[in-house]
Amino acid sequence: MGDLLARMQESVTRCRDELASPQQAAAAEDAREKEALAAEIGQLRGELHALQGEVERLRSEQHALALQSVQAQPVVYAQPYEPDAGTAHYFPVYSRPAARRKRGRSRNRIVIASFSLALLLFSVVCFFLPWVNGAATFTGYGALSYLFGSSAGPAAAYSNYLSQVVGTRVFSSAETVSNLCRAICSNLLLYGTPLYAASLLLGLPLVASIPGRVRIASWHRFFAWLSFASAALLFAMIAWASGMEGVSAWFLAGGIANFVRGILLIFYRGKWDYWGGLHN
Repeated sequence: MGDLLARMQESVTRCRDELASPQQAAAAEDAREKEALAAEIGQLRGELHALQGEVERLRSEQHALALQSVQAQPVVYAQPYEPDAGTAHYFPVYSRPAARRKRGRSRNRIVIASFSLALLLFSVVCFFLPWVNGAATFTGYGALSYLFGSSAGPAAAYSNYLSQVVGTRVFSSAETVSNLCRAICSNLLLYGTPLYAASLLLGLPLVASIPGRVRIASWHRFFAWLSFASAALLFAMIAWASGMEGVSAWFLAGGIANFVRGILLIFYRGKWDYWGGLHN
């Protein structure tokens, strides 16, 4: 009861004080309202800052996604409009001309083409020199003349070789076998000579490769080895009809020159392009 009376007395005293000073009570209430309002304003400011950070994060993610989509999509150029759809030709609006690639000079091509051309010219000269030792001799030019119907000069020398050497050669004790061998030898000599001449003439484009820019390496190699193979065939026929001692040194020199030319052209480099200057 004493505690209850003490609390009641304290409440009465507080009410008396509030009734005695209403201005102080109003000031205290205003202070409490201001504190509550300031707390709410602070809370709203915090929420506003959080929303601004979220908006910035979303903007950065959207920008990153836009960049990825632009990089992933192929570039499509606008096409000019043409009224006739049946014959329309589409070209990109923006076209950048490609840089012109220059074919540079190669020291390898210059050196090998020069030596190979010298050997080729030597083989051409040997084509017009005697191919057989002895009285019954002929040249490659004489065989060509005989093939095209001539009967005088170098062609007569070739005809004399066919009749006196190949025609009298005894290849076997059987006459039928000898006649067959004579026919094979004379025909291979006759028709192998234009093949040899054509392979030499078709090797002359080596002149274009001397400056070091023109390549056509496969062309040069093919006709170099074809000329050597033709010379080897003719050598076999002459040695078969006249013996090894009947083959002249000029013919052997021409055939060896073709072989050396083919070996040189193995190292002929013709697959690279340069931007100019003297390379390799």
